Formats: sequence, structure tokens, C-alpha cells
Amino acid sequence: MFKKITLLCTLLAVSAGTLLAAATNVAVVDMNQVIQSFSKTPAVFKSLEADYKLAAQNEKDAVEQIREKEAQIQKLAKEADSPLNSAETQAKAKKEAQELYQKMMKERQEFIDANAQIKKALDDKRVQMLNKLLQDITPVITQYAKENGIDLIINTANGVIFASEKTNITKPLIDLLAKKFPPEAPATPAVPATAPAAPEKK
Repeated sequence: MFKKITLLCTLLAVSAGTLLAAATNVAVVDMNQVIQSFSKTPAVFKSLEADYKLAAQNEKDAVEQIREKEAQIQKLAKEADSPLNSAETQAKAKKEAQELYQKMMKERQEFIDANAQIKKALDDKRVQMLNKLLQDITPVITQYAKENGIDLIINTANGVIFASEKTNITKPLIDLLAKKFPPEAPATPAVPATAPAAPEKK
């Protein structure tokens, strides 16, 4: 098994070496920084942030409701075990506790299933929004590479041991994207019409 892993690593290293050898001009870019600095990013992720906050609040509310039911169950359990209560009261409390427990566990599972679906939907939406941003960003990077004779661009966000500063094109790309996609100017509030001056009393 160890020999197979070693062979695989060797083949990957050879493949990577061949690729880099063929690329005479290599550059690196921090795509996370590029995306964060992109003018369209705040607006695109603003609605998603609100969705995540709403989901977190719903989760918090659901957990609180479960804790309230747990407290009720504990109270009923004490009544069922209390020797001060009649057998009838104890039996009634025990039955209510069991019914409430079953209801709580059902609601808990329903919440877990629904919450998983919500989180998946939000994650899928996040990926779609990221892809939407990349539809604007990627052509700019490709054009920059062609104009500057760059054969290969490596994303440092995926991990790079070393790259000299002169190979880093993150800032030039951020500046270029800012020129091509300048931030939208905030809407100027409408100037209220000035009411005509009242005629002077003579």
C-alpha cells in the first residue's frame, strides 16, 4: 500500500513538473482576495447573509422550544414520582410526560430534517452566487494573462509553498476589475420641491 502511495505521489510530482516546465511564464493570484475586493460581491452576498441570519434565528427559536418542553417533561416526571400525589395524579402526570416526550422527539427530528434542507439550499445558493461572480471575473483574468504573456496562473488560496512577489498578480487584477466594474454610485436622494413663499401681508 505504501509503495502504491509513493508511486502515485511520484507520478503527480512528475506531472506537475512537466506542466510547470511547459509554462514559461507562471503567475499566482489570491482568488479569495480578488472576490472579496470585487465591486459586485457585497450586493450579491447581502441577501445571502440575511438568509443565513434568518436560518440561525429559526434554529435558536426551535432549540428554545425544545428546552421548554424538556423542562415541562421534568416537571411532570417529578409529579409522577412524588409520593405526596395520589396514584391517579401520578398516572396522569406520567402519561402526559410520555406524550409530551414523544411529541418533542417528533418535532426535534422534523426540525433536524428541515434545517439540513435549509442549510443545503443556502450552500447551493452561495455556490450559484459565487459562480455568477466568476462569470465576470474569469474573462478579465484570462484577458490579462493573454495580454501579459502568462502561461499559467496558480490560485494561492489552494496552497502555495513559495512564490516571489513579482509573480503575484492579485493587486493588478483587483485594480483592473475595479476599472471594468466600478462600484455603483449611491442613489442621490430627490430634492424636495420648495414650496412657494407666502405673499407678504401689507
